[in-house]
Amino acid sequence: RQPPPAPDLPAAELARRYGKGLKSMGVRSVLVFLLLLPALYLTLGLFPYPAVLTPELRVLALAGIQGAAMLLGLDVLMRGLFRLLRLELGMDTLLVFAAAATLADALTMYRLDPRDGQMPYCAAIVLGIFFLLRGARRKRRGLRMACRTAASAAQPYLVTLDEGKWNGWDTYAKWSGEPIGFGRQMQAADGAERIFHRVCPLLFIACLLLSVVASIGRGAPERLLWCLSAMLTACASLSGALCFALPWLSLTQRLSKSGAAIAGWDGVTATGGSGILLNDTDFFPPGCVSLNGIKIFGDFPVDKVVSDTATLIRDAGCGLDKLFHDLLRAQGCVYRRASDFCVYEGGLSAVIRDQQVLVGSASFMHLMEITLPQGLNVKNAVFCAIDGELAGIFALNYTLHGALEPSLNSLIRNRVTPVMATRDFNLIPAMLRQRFKLPVDKMEFPAVERRRELSDEEQPHSDILTAVLCREGVAPYSEAAVGAARLRRAVCTAAVLACLGAVAGLLLAFYLTFVCSYASLSAANLLVFLLMWLVPTPLIAGMVNKY
Repeated sequence: RQPPPAPDLPAAELARRYGKGLKSMGVRSVLVFLLLLPALYLTLGLFPYPAVLTPELRVLALAGIQGAAMLLGLDVLMRGLFRLLRLELGMDTLLVFAAAATLADALTMYRLDPRDGQMPYCAAIVLGIFFLLRGARRKRRGLRMACRTAASAAQPYLVTLDEGKWNGWDTYAKWSGEPIGFGRQMQAADGAERIFHRVCPLLFIACLLLSVVASIGRGAPERLLWCLSAMLTACASLSGALCFALPWLSLTQRLSKSGAAIAGWDGVTATGGSGILLNDTDFFPPGCVSLNGIKIFGDFPVDKVVSDTATLIRDAGCGLDKLFHDLLRAQGCVYRRASDFCVYEGGLSAVIRDQQVLVGSASFMHLMEITLPQGLNVKNAVFCAIDGELAGIFALNYTLHGALEPSLNSLIRNRVTPVMATRDFNLIPAMLRQRFKLPVDKMEFPAVERRRELSDEEQPHSDILTAVLCREGVAPYSEAAVGAARLRRAVCTAAVLACLGAVAGLLLAFYLTFVCSYASLSAANLLVFLLMWLVPTPLIAGMVNKY
């Protein structure tokens, strides 16, 4: 049965909660690492021991060191124990039982099973507690950073993965709204935990059964604690707490600089889209389009031409709206009431005060049989015609933002096709290819009616948030979409490898305990085995933000 969802707390409050105790957790992890040094000295035997340090005293010292480490990591260990009450066992739960079995084995081994001077697995447990503390701290740092980023904007943009939005593809869409559900998604279990919830109960049951078979089943009940300690320790992967924490913190730090925050693991699972909708402000954010000059023709008043043009631009919902709104205010003009508004490929038309007004590109004016001046050499402009006569030209200067081309290339490399849901009639593939050398052949350009549908502010969206954006432009948008998909693959791969390592450790530990091979299953060998299975996790995590 699924647990009830967490309350949808505001991002700012969640950031404060995740920030509490971070410093203490960092200090305690350092102390556990310091305890690990004498534990390794007592376990590995690389340096000679003084005569007073007998094997029995070394075992007791290891038990004391492990007990101190368990007290320092009591909060993370108790969290793993509480999972048992919800029947959601994780790698931290296996570590709790491994620590209990190892401590009991260390305290009783010289009375039950001396094992030819072999040491208990206390050093491996201390190392596991250290990584558990480090992983929990890194995860909380990433959660706090994502919540602070999401809370930094009063009116953020939301990113969702809408099913079948374009050509049957699941497509990313960006829209303005309240981040409802962000707080609830941030508190949900991460991807590694969800995988461990399915695998760890089976591992735990297998450890109990196989320990009984290798000890009592072999007529040696005194070896039960050793078998339990060996198998549970071999199953408690050191990377369990790092599979999500390492790539999550790394990606969150990058996205925070761009002004984006992924909405927890539910937001990460809402990835895999084949397309991403890009509107006018994604290509050219505010400030990247400027007015380069105005020329009025005929006997038309300036205020009429400016007002009529600004009115049609506003009604179209075009990315030039702010530019013409500022021009309207500078000229002391007002918007007009328009009727019979129509949108065409390359331009707009409406009736204002019983006059037919056309606004669009030069090609649109040619199509509407509007005579243009001879030798006109304006690359990008907005033309206005009233009652079939050219009334004005507004020359525009489009400046490419430095992040646009890398963002588009990143999307295309990661097999996410940009879909141009633009309303600015000047933004056509030919203009983007000829002037800015953008890879428009790998982008989709729907018909004008479909572009308006895809950019409609009232269209429905998915209930699950992928990310929250706090800045304009395509950079945070593309980084959130690509980064979340890469995070999903990395976490799932690392978690599956951790589970495979746990299964391999269980099988090896069962075989060696079954044949009673104390030397092969020594504390040093088991420690090396666990460290070898830890190596892939940081390597996988390091590749998440390399895009």
